[in-house]
Amino acid sequence: MRKVYRQAARHTAERRSVEREAPATRFEGAFDPPLAGPTAEEAVAAVDELQDILSGLSPFSRRVVELRLQDCGLDEIAADTGRSERTVRRALAELRQLFERRLLDE
Repeated sequence: MRKVYRQAARHTAERRSVEREAPATRFEGAFDPPLAGPTAEEAVAAVDELQDILSGLSPFSRRVVELRLQDCGLDEIAADTGRSERTVRRALAELRQLFERRLLDE
């Protein structure tokens, strides 16, 4: 019984207390997307950058990016490309690193 009481005390301690949770109104609007979309110049620059990146990729990586941009899941991409989900995850991780390096260089 003491073990159960200690666990109950631990889970209701001040640092884990349910009363410490913030109401939803505190974060209201914090994660909303901006109302205005990109400008025409920004859209053209993004398309140019994407085309430049895609031109240097293998056909498999290019297809993975295209399907991911179409909001396909890992299982759908794996089925379309004939690869395993693990291979798709690995390719996406490599592509993410490529994009990050490219963004940091600029």
